[in-house]
Amino acid sequence: VDRSRVDTFLVKITNGTVTKTYTQPYKIGNLNADASNSKIRCFLVPEGSYIDFMQSNVEPIGGYTSAQDKAPVSMVLNNVPAEVDENTPLEKAMENVSATVTFEEGITKVIPAKELYFSAINDMNVSGTKNLIVIYNKTFKGENASTPIVAQKTFEVVPAIKALHIVSAPTRLDYTYYEASGITLPENATLALDVKGLAVQATYLDGKTRDIALDKLTFSNVPMKVGKQAITVTAKNRC
Repeated sequence: VDRSRVDTFLVKITNGTVTKTYTQPYKIGNLNADASNSKIRCFLVPEGSYIDFMQSNVEPIGGYTSAQDKAPVSMVLNNVPAEVDENTPLEKAMENVSATVTFEEGITKVIPAKELYFSAINDMNVSGTKNLIVIYNKTFKGENASTPIVAQKTFEVVPAIKALHIVSAPTRLDYTYYEASGITLPENATLALDVKGLAVQATYLDGKTRDIALDKLTFSNVPMKVGKQAITVTAKNRC
C-alpha cells in the first residue's frame, strides 16, 4: 500500500507469481468525523480471496512485526490499590488491576484482572504491608506461554473503618451566593466545600481510633440554599 503520493493511491497485490496493481487516480478524501485527523482508513474486500500485505511504506501503529506468535517478556501493573481493608478477598481487592504486557518484537497489550493470577504474601486478614505477586502465562495469540512472566508490587492491608468523627469543623462555615433578576438557580445547585481546618478521626473494627487523612475521604458539596445545611463525610465503606 503506497500512500506517499499526494495525488494517487496505489495498492499492489501479489501471490508471488502474479502481481496486480491498482492505482486510484485521485487523492483519498478525508472521511474522518474530525477533519483535523488526517489518518486514512482503507477497506479492501475482494470476493473469494484474501490479501497478504507483504510490504508498506507507512509504518503501522506499534511498528512492523512478524505474523508469528510472540511470547510475553515483561509487564507493568496498573491501578494497584495503595490500601485494602482487612478480610477483603484478594480477587475482590484487585478486580480493577490491569497489566501492560510487552511481548517479543515490542508489541504491548493491556491485560485485565480476569486473565491474571494474583497471590499476596502474608495474610490478608492481618494489617500490614503485603507483597502482591502477579503472574501471566499467555502468548500474544492467547496460547500457553513456555515461560510465564511475573510482576510484583506492595500494598497495605488496614483495619476496616467502623465510624468517622469530626474532630474540628472547617474554618469556613459561611457561604455566600448571589441571585440575579430573571435567573433561576437549579434546584440542586451547590458550592464546593472548603475543607481547610477540618480534622477527622476514624474508629476501626479493631477498636482503635486515629486521625485519618482528608485525601482518604470524600465530601458532599454545600447546597446553595439559605440556612443550615448538612454535609456528608464519607470513607470508602462508611458514612
